[in-house]
Amino acid sequence: MVRETKTTASTYTHAGGLMRQYPQLALAVLLVEGGVLGGDALRSRIELEVLRPDGARLEELDPHDSRTVDRARALLRELVADWAADRGYQAAPSSGTDCRACDVHGWCATGRERTKTVDGAA
Repeated sequence: MVRETKTTASTYTHAGGLMRQYPQLALAVLLVEGGVLGGDALRSRIELEVLRPDGARLEELDPHDSRTVDRARALLRELVADWAADRGYQAAPSSGTDCRACDVHGWCATGRERTKTVDGAA
């Protein structure tokens, strides 16, 4: 069993369903369905417990239901499509960003170049 717990003050639920609202549920469905987590996969389920001021709601997803698995695959494919197709990583920090304190400064050519320019080392 995989259980995800969320807290909210809202009764809002995403129009695309639980897996779209919480994509980690889609990943959990595929991991359980594929037997990746071990244990008795046939008795496994995915649970989402949503805690609100007025009470709790428990939702279950069946990782062995073919429609649920198909929706999980389609959603994850959609969410990672741009990332999976990116071969050059052209991302750069927004203009005006102070790159000196950034955690990835050592790997970011744009950030290193900006730091040189700002610090007068260019």
